[in-house]
Amino acid sequence: MISRLVAASAGALSGTPYHLVVIPEIPGQSLLDPVRYVVETRSADAVIFNRIQPQDPRVAYLREKGFPFVTHGRSDWHADHAWFDYDNDGFGRRAVAHLARRGWRNLLLIAPPATETYGPGDGGGRRPWSTAQAGCQPPAASALATPHSRSARQYGAPACRR
Repeated sequence: MISRLVAASAGALSGTPYHLVVIPEIPGQSLLDPVRYVVETRSADAVIFNRIQPQDPRVAYLREKGFPFVTHGRSDWHADHAWFDYDNDGFGRRAVAHLARRGWRNLLLIAPPATETYGPGDGGGRRPWSTAQAGCQPPAASALATPHSRSARQYGAPACRR
């Protein structure tokens, strides 16, 4: 997913005087550290970043500094900054409908972290997308898992082996 974002961004800059520079997140650093580095060193004219949290400290920092940025996802302040996003709720509905057409009825959602806006806590991504309308059993609370949760290991691994 990220490689497509990088390739699309770099392609959009082709033929312009701008270049795309990728600064990785280093394990153990806060998400704000690389952003702060770019702003303080003026090593870029703008920042694009993902893994957005509702009240993302990077968004707050960049707004305070007046530094240009775009988020891949919506913060609580999305009305005041540039952003782009996927229709995660629409994707979920289409995925459930597709699985239901293929005869699957008991579904497990392995969701992203609830702290990020596209996760189960984002208002759109929290819903077990129209499972009843598709003829599926609504997921039990234990079936709404994050990638590192006990329920993901307990229910997801055996489901993937079937």
